[in-house]
Amino acid sequence: MPWNTRELAWAAGLFEGEGWITSGGIGGAKCILGLSMTDEDAVQRFRDALGFGSIYLVDKGPGCKVQYRWVVQSFEKVQAALAMMWFGWGQRRRARAAEVLAIPGDPRRRR
Repeated sequence: MPWNTRELAWAAGLFEGEGWITSGGIGGAKCILGLSMTDEDAVQRFRDALGFGSIYLVDKGPGCKVQYRWVVQSFEKVQAALAMMWFGWGQRRRARAAEVLAIPGDPRRRR
């Protein structure tokens, strides 16, 4: 799939403001990327720009809008997403991505 640089730039900016990078699993060994919004079309466009990821519906109960959450958890897809959006991020987001990727635990990180 050929990626559209304009759409990737848009996705990088959206993730800069609405996305999150965290670790999970035993000892924080798994890197997770996510983006949550109440605008389904924006989350779908984000997924389409990158070409992968799962979208989940998050219902926080009465009085709260339903959220659409894009998530990737596999090490390979996390790396790919970070590489595709890296150019559009500021120092803080880049530093967080590097910090989470440097957490030991996943044997694929030792190759």
